[in-house]
Amino acid sequence: MDLIQEPYTTEQKIKIESLEAKIKVLEAQVAMLKEQELNILNALPALVFVCDYNEQLVFLNRLAQEFLGYKGEEIYNLLLRDLLPPDSLHFLRRKYFNLFKTNQPAFINELKVITASREEKYLSIAIAKYYSNFEQVGFVGLGYLPAEFIDSKLAESNKSLLKFISLIAHDLRNPFNSLIGFSNLLLENYDGYTDEKRKEYIRHLYTASSQGFQLLDNLLEWSRITTGSIKPSPVIFNLNLVIENTLRLLESTVIKKEISTHISLQSDLSVYADPNMIQAAIRNIISNAIKFTHRQGRIEVLTYKTKQQVVVEIKDNGVGMTNEVVKNLFKIGMTVSSKGTEGEKGTGMGLLLSKEFIELNNGKISVQSTPGKGSTFKIKLPLA
Repeated sequence: MDLIQEPYTTEQKIKIESLEAKIKVLEAQVAMLKEQELNILNALPALVFVCDYNEQLVFLNRLAQEFLGYKGEEIYNLLLRDLLPPDSLHFLRRKYFNLFKTNQPAFINELKVITASREEKYLSIAIAKYYSNFEQVGFVGLGYLPAEFIDSKLAESNKSLLKFISLIAHDLRNPFNSLIGFSNLLLENYDGYTDEKRKEYIRHLYTASSQGFQLLDNLLEWSRITTGSIKPSPVIFNLNLVIENTLRLLESTVIKKEISTHISLQSDLSVYADPNMIQAAIRNIISNAIKFTHRQGRIEVLTYKTKQQVVVEIKDNGVGMTNEVVKNLFKIGMTVSSKGTEGEKGTGMGLLLSKEFIELNNGKISVQSTPGKGSTFKIKLPLA
C-alpha cells in the first residue's frame, strides 16, 4: 500500500524555518570560533605546530612560519623530515611514540631544526596528543623560541615604533608652523590688513588647526586600539545601509572632483561586527580612493557574499601604487602622508586605522594596485 505524504501544516513550516535559521546562526558562530582560535594561535609569542600520524604538517602558526622561513600553502607539503635532521627526527619519534602509549605530554630541550634556507636552529618544545572531532589524529607541539629571536623581533618592533613617532612628529610640524606663522602675521599687522586679508589668514588658521586636530585624533584612536582600551561592540547589522550612509557623507567631495561612482550592492548582506568601526574603516578607504582619483575619474563599490563572509570591494582608476608601497601600506613606521591629485592633505593614518578596525572585528583587508591604473581594496567580514 502506497503511503501518501501529507503536506506540512503552516505551524510545521514555521518550526522548520525557525530551526533552519537557528542552524545558520550556529554555523556562523562555529565559523567565527574557528577564526578566533586561529587568531589566538597566530598571536601567541611561541611556535605552534600540528602534525598527523603520517608526520605531515597540518598547521604552523604565523611565528612558526616566520621562524622556519616557510609561507602560505607550502607549509602543507612539509613532512617532519623536511624540518628535522635524522638524529633529531629519531629522537622526536621516540618521544611521541611514548606519548601515544602513556598519554603524558613530553618536553624536549634544544631540538635541532632546519629552516627553509637550510640553516640549523635550536628550540625547546612540549608535545601533546592532538584530537580532531574527538579522535586522536596526531600531536601538537608548542615551541619556546630562542631569546635572541624574541629580542630581535622586539628590537624590530621598537625601531618601527620610533620611526612612526618620528613621522607623526614631522606631520604635526606643518599645521603648527602654519598656525604660528599666520597668527604672528595677524598679531603684528592686524590693523594694516583689509577685512578680506584677515579672513584669508583666519581661513588658513582654521585649515591648519583642523589638520592638526585630525592627526591628533587619529593618533589617540590608534593608541587606544593598540593598548586594548577600545574594544568592538559587535551586533548583526545590514552592511549595505552602512555603505550607503557613508557614500552620502562623502557625496559633496565626489561631486566637487566630478568623480563618477558605480555602486553594486548585493541585497540582504548582514554581518556580525561593530558598525561604527566598520563604517569608519570604509569611510577612510573610500576617502582615500577619492583623494587619489583624478578629476572625472571613477570609483566602484561592490558587495557580495561567499559561504562564510561578506566581501566589500572599493575600486578606483586613480594614481595607483607600486608593489613596494602596497607591501608597506599597513606597517607601523612606514605610513606616509601623501598629497592627493589636487593637493588634498591627509594624516597618513587612515588606512592603518582601517586595518586595525577590520581585524578587531575578525575581518581581513587586502590591496591590489597598479601604478597609473588605480587600486582595489578588498574587505572581508564575518557573515551573520
